[in-house]
Amino acid sequence: MEKKLYDSDTVSLSYFQNEGLVHITWKKNADTSEYRNIFNKIIEFSAKKQVRYVLSDMREEGLVKPEDLQWMEIEVLKKAVEHGVLKIALVAEDTIFSNIYAETIKRKLRESPIDVRIFRDDVSAKAWLLAGH
Repeated sequence: MEKKLYDSDTVSLSYFQNEGLVHITWKKNADTSEYRNIFNKIIEFSAKKQVRYVLSDMREEGLVKPEDLQWMEIEVLKKAVEHGVLKIALVAEDTIFSNIYAETIKRKLRESPIDVRIFRDDVSAKAWLLAGH
């Protein structure tokens, strides 16, 4: 059952309790405030509920500012590990900027227990996340 956690013209955030899945759908580029706000909401939520899987559909997200990416690496990815996230699926367009952003996230988590994969569509991403669930 889907529970909407947040919805704006920039991003929507849903939680699927039975699967322990958070689904982020970026609708357009977010300013620093909204970018950090959405990840802070995920951190707060994952501290209370069991979030094992994260699906981030970044196809419409646009460019992320370097300082926001650095903040996400330091603040968010560390918390994801602490809160027990097992897998992250990134859905990205096959563009140079999307690939760099997705690969940066993947590289930052290489030493962690979180398995990260990049997909071109959310159906394949969700299937991988929930395989064996």
